[in-house]
Amino acid sequence: MFSFRLRAMRVHVGKIVRNTAVIFVLATVLLAFLHLRQHSATSTSDSSDSRGHPGGINLPKLPKVTSRVPAPSNISTQAMQRATTLSAVETNLRKLSETHLVTFKNATPEFSFRQNDFFSPSTCPTSLQTRLSANTSWTSELYHPEIKQLLTSTNISRKEYQRLVTYWMPFGFKYHQNFTYEELIDVLNLFPKSDSIFDFTRQKSRPQCVSCAVVGNGGILNGSKMGKEIDGHDMVFRVNHCIRRGYEDDVGNRTTHLVLMDRSLRNTKDRDIPRDEGIKYVFMPCRKQDYRYVKEAATGRSPKLKLRVNVQDVRILHPDFIRYNHKIWENTRSFRPTTGGMMFFTALHAGCDSVSVYGMGFTGAYSEHYYDKSFVKFKNVKGSHDFKKEVSILKRLDQDGLIRWYKRDVHEFSARFSLDLTTVPTINSAENQSKLKPRQSYRRGVIRETPHQLYQNAPDLVKLRQRAGLSHHWPDKRSQNGIKVDNLSS
Repeated sequence: MFSFRLRAMRVHVGKIVRNTAVIFVLATVLLAFLHLRQHSATSTSDSSDSRGHPGGINLPKLPKVTSRVPAPSNISTQAMQRATTLSAVETNLRKLSETHLVTFKNATPEFSFRQNDFFSPSTCPTSLQTRLSANTSWTSELYHPEIKQLLTSTNISRKEYQRLVTYWMPFGFKYHQNFTYEELIDVLNLFPKSDSIFDFTRQKSRPQCVSCAVVGNGGILNGSKMGKEIDGHDMVFRVNHCIRRGYEDDVGNRTTHLVLMDRSLRNTKDRDIPRDEGIKYVFMPCRKQDYRYVKEAATGRSPKLKLRVNVQDVRILHPDFIRYNHKIWENTRSFRPTTGGMMFFTALHAGCDSVSVYGMGFTGAYSEHYYDKSFVKFKNVKGSHDFKKEVSILKRLDQDGLIRWYKRDVHEFSARFSLDLTTVPTINSAENQSKLKPRQSYRRGVIRETPHQLYQNAPDLVKLRQRAGLSHHWPDKRSQNGIKVDNLSS
């Protein structure tokens, strides 16, 4: 009996010894791990201090970067490391700061637009920005250059996608074919994260005042001899099917920015596509195919595609920016702005200190395009674009001395306008949509209209003609008896 108890005691003591040994080993390992972790943190802090940065970076307290000064060619390795660290911090701040919207008074969410928190105003003493923003100008309530202009992978998240997917393209991401967040990011990840359509570098520094020529394809340029004046600007914007070969004296030869969509170059020969050194291709996506098009143009996966672009030269307009110009500036119920109109608004908000406009507007005195071989009459259907409103905006800005508009000898371009452009729209889209009939085209955008509503929004002259029995179908009769239109975008 005694021997049995002795063996049991020995077994119990053995277990205690083994458990104590295991606990001692685990405690030793834990202390060693904590010691190594503390040593690593101390080393990291010392290394960070040697570069001029604190060990713990508090992102929200860092000042916002408003300008980028090109580094000198003899920059040191230490300074390069510091610049790299700041770039990473700025990227994180960029993601954290996408929280503000520019909202207009009494506006629905449709009239709220994403703000570019890193917008930096021009330093030019005679900048167009200053004049457009002046309280004495009728544009002071309309002009908001701080609204985000470009769509990049750093300013879109799932939450932002959900905000924009409620609006039809090009004002959002809604489309009759599902366009997912993953598909969008797959495209945007290919392209630069720049907030500007300009690309000033050490080789080409930004002038104090940037002059921009906005060149449409209107027939008014045929025989104008304005080519040299156009090429004399710092930036030259062109749009869509812009043929320069053979028309250099009239339209110039330089192109720094080409505004386009997937259908813009269908009729353009390969040798006529602008490929100037450093050119920026500014895409205005109006449907899902546009995103696929720009991806194929950058990757070269489609051998039939005429356009081949460098990924660093691509810019994509933000849906909020397109909707802002359509709903605030134009304040119209047409489908969308013209591509030429968006070219003009892009230059107006991108940082151009002066804007000169050529080849835009409609007139019966000239053909639709400057490259037409015979006279072509433009047919304007208000359901697609509101040319009248876009031309009225050009007239008002030109007559107030805010832009320069080449009018040649066209009398109606100089005539005073009657449209009121000073009122900021406060349309309640929810109420408008609730009054629409169930059957309607998805291509009408957020505020979609039936043919009857399009008629109700027609010019008074057209209504009077129909009431007088002079027209049974106003769009066709308008194109036959109305003004000859010189295409604003084409």
